[in-house]
Amino acid sequence: MSTLLRVDQGVVDREGRSPDRRDAASGRVDSAAEWRRPLTGCVLGLLLFETVTGFAIYLTSFSEFNQFSVLGHSFLGVLMLGPVAWYVGQHWWSRYRGNFSHYQLLGYMSAACLLVLFVSGIVLAWQAGFGRRIGLGWDLAHVIAGFVFAGAMAAHLLTLVLRRVQQPAWRTMLRRARASCLLQTALWGGAPTALCALLAVHYAPPRFQEAFPTGYSFKYGEDRPFAPSLARKDVSDIEAQLKGRIERALGIEASRVILTSFKPDATEHVGLVTAAQKLYGELPLSDEQKGELDAALEEARTAFRVHGAIDPRRLAGSEGCGRCHTQIADEWGPSAHRYASMDFVFQKVQENMAAELAPEATRYCAGCHDPIALFSGAKNVGNQTLSVEGAHEGVSCLVCHSIVQTDVRGNADYTVKTDDRYVYEFSRGKAAQWLSDFLIRAYPGHHVAAYSRPLYKTAEACGACHKQFVDAEVNDFGWVQGQNQYDSWRKSRWHREGDSAGTISCRECHMPLVDSTDPAAGDGDDPNRHTADDKHRSHRFLGANQFVPRYHQLPGADKHCELTVQWLRGEHPVPEIAHKWTQGPVVRLSLVVPPAVRAGEPVNIQTIVTNNKAGHDFPTGPLDMIEGWVEVTVTDAAGRVVFASSRADERGYLMNPQIVFKAELMDRLGELIGRHELWRLVGARFKRALFPGVTDTSTFTFNCPGMAPPTAAPVLQTAQTHSFAAPPGPAGDELKVTAVVWYCKFSAPFLDRLFGEQARQRSEVTDIARAEAVIKVNYEQQASAQSAP
Repeated sequence: MSTLLRVDQGVVDREGRSPDRRDAASGRVDSAAEWRRPLTGCVLGLLLFETVTGFAIYLTSFSEFNQFSVLGHSFLGVLMLGPVAWYVGQHWWSRYRGNFSHYQLLGYMSAACLLVLFVSGIVLAWQAGFGRRIGLGWDLAHVIAGFVFAGAMAAHLLTLVLRRVQQPAWRTMLRRARASCLLQTALWGGAPTALCALLAVHYAPPRFQEAFPTGYSFKYGEDRPFAPSLARKDVSDIEAQLKGRIERALGIEASRVILTSFKPDATEHVGLVTAAQKLYGELPLSDEQKGELDAALEEARTAFRVHGAIDPRRLAGSEGCGRCHTQIADEWGPSAHRYASMDFVFQKVQENMAAELAPEATRYCAGCHDPIALFSGAKNVGNQTLSVEGAHEGVSCLVCHSIVQTDVRGNADYTVKTDDRYVYEFSRGKAAQWLSDFLIRAYPGHHVAAYSRPLYKTAEACGACHKQFVDAEVNDFGWVQGQNQYDSWRKSRWHREGDSAGTISCRECHMPLVDSTDPAAGDGDDPNRHTADDKHRSHRFLGANQFVPRYHQLPGADKHCELTVQWLRGEHPVPEIAHKWTQGPVVRLSLVVPPAVRAGEPVNIQTIVTNNKAGHDFPTGPLDMIEGWVEVTVTDAAGRVVFASSRADERGYLMNPQIVFKAELMDRLGELIGRHELWRLVGARFKRALFPGVTDTSTFTFNCPGMAPPTAAPVLQTAQTHSFAAPPGPAGDELKVTAVVWYCKFSAPFLDRLFGEQARQRSEVTDIARAEAVIKVNYEQQASAQSAP
């Protein structure tokens, strides 16, 4: 056997060859052989890939390459568990018997971090693939362990590489072995990286249609393609280009005059291009400057036509959201937002508006009711349906969660911005959808940033649609205020300016917290919540309409309608605001009656109706459709009706209504607008509603039953004080008074005017509140009068 030289921890012969990885007698390891091992290069390469892609995913922006890196990082991370564990075990067995040193300390630190990385990585991969979301704690552990591992492993390898070696032969062998290891590491780490890059380059995302349909009518201007609705697409890129052209044409100083006032004016119905044109038209400019600005404005108009629409696929597809957010999707399914566009009443009103004005005019309603069709350019001449595929989702998940700005002018004054989507998100195959959902859960940063904004926690987000006015562009007359829930709330007792803790906002009432298994559970920015409360805000948006969900047979309609009735009656608790909200039904009803009366005398009954809980007027919404009323009934001890106020007949029409909450709108000729023709609206000839906290009192008068002439018969009147001559004859010694507040979303007269009496469309009627009282009757005085000569 040749003579051996021991150098450092390596063993070589005099010719520079390494006979074995370990000298059995000394226990020393052949380091060169360790570097040359294929398993070493394989493990280091895979670890390099995991480290690089991990840093890229965490530190760089959302991209297709990063998404494929997430897939590779996750799947390869699971597959490499076996080789890495085998290598680490062998490496430790070879090294652990040496003197403890900083090399070993760094090695043990790296191994401990690897253990945390593999355990947390497998848990995260399982949660992303089969759970509802990844755990914050596991994710944090994975990230921290990754940074520590990268530092410890780099130091471990660097100290080994820089370690001094005295013998030239051994230095040469180690240099060659490390070069071999470096090459293997590069191949094993570079191959999956290259594959991710190749997949990203060859991935073909869906091509979206951003141009308006051929022949689209820009009746209100190219820069206001969705008018008369105030809804708009984010066009900051077009605005930036136009500003740049203006600066180049006028210079920095001169362009400030225009750019400081460079914004659309919704009040004056002026768009971006028109505003710029008006401003520069008032400046003393040379012909060359005017020509340059005209060209810039025409370029902007062209950009609006070519890139101003939104492909409906980018706002529809709520069923995809429901794959993860199942509980929220089930709540949204029968909600008013869900059926906003498919509502048969809306469809009929839209049909009438298109016929009497023009199809373009229906854009006024579409911003709130039919946004997907609006932004796609479907509200146009030549499109008989005025709709597009996907528009039946109404106010879809992505419509609300793509809004980036709102204004409380109303009429859908909001801005929509569509973000980049995950790879395969639009694919229909189950495997592709699974991969897309996996990415959203494993790489959620972009998803959360794109669809969860502080704006959605404000009343102003609701106010963009829950406030309405009609202006000359619609009614050819001028500005008229329509329904207005936002300002009603803002001026009510439930809003305290600057006191968020004392304020009750829209979502706290209409989106109460519910127990949740949804990925959206928990919210640290909500003063009533924390990140681990296992609750989310209900997306039922409970209000007062239990007719349309049943009419359209929406999934979950019966439960939704049952909850709506409970909501109106105050039987649906909202614990998180119970300490600052009132108890009882939405509208409180009480009676004031005399404790006792004499037979034959007039009796006065007072009804007191109070807007008890609503943060806006009651009723609210389109009051020309809605009907609410108070019904009073008095019966004697035998159950005979001795007095009855207004009530619905067999057709659903109110007989001699007395306390009715509704509005009667009129046109410029003073004629009734009976089919919600808001394009003719100039005012209201009658309106009765209750501002938050306000009380409405009425008095009813009738004669107490006695020995009155038998010709007396029930008589109903409509004055504020109402009289009723009761039937004759005593029948007991007390009268029972019952009062009921009834609510109907669509009144019978309205439905008959809109669809015709033959259609027999009728909305459900709900008794919101009840009150009862008993009046004692004294017949003695009347009996004495009858017996006197």
